[in-house]
Amino acid sequence: MHHLASTQYDGNMDLARQAMQGWFTEKVYSTFNTLRSLKHRAAAIVYNTQELPRSIWTDREGWSALLYKGNPVNLDGIRQVFMDLDKQTFIQWEEKVLCGLKLRVDYSSIADDLTNKDVGYSFLSDTRNKEFHFRDRLAMAILADPKL
Repeated sequence: MHHLASTQYDGNMDLARQAMQGWFTEKVYSTFNTLRSLKHRAAAIVYNTQELPRSIWTDREGWSALLYKGNPVNLDGIRQVFMDLDKQTFIQWEEKVLCGLKLRVDYSSIADDLTNKDVGYSFLSDTRNKEFHFRDRLAMAILADPKL
């Protein structure tokens, strides 16, 4: 199309597109139309074909073990994954973010107005959450500790 525009239409891409449109428009006899029709048929077959299951239960009594994409999976193993992730998250938080400081926030009573659509609103700026008013608490605790 670029070559046609530069050689025959003084660089006018729209005129070149119009000249070639029959070759890439559906339902106009061309090679493209045949390929496009075959692609539509193939897509229809694929989308209407039920795929094979990704998981198969190998323990049909306790329902605690299965094959997922051919790999054995045990529900106790999944629980262990989440336990390990939780432990790693706490380690990262307490050692890397809090630098070993014993700072705590009572999050059992955090107020959050989920209907508030004001730009910039978050539970951190909600006036009912008194523990978030002192935003420099972590920085001040780090600066107060000579080791940190």
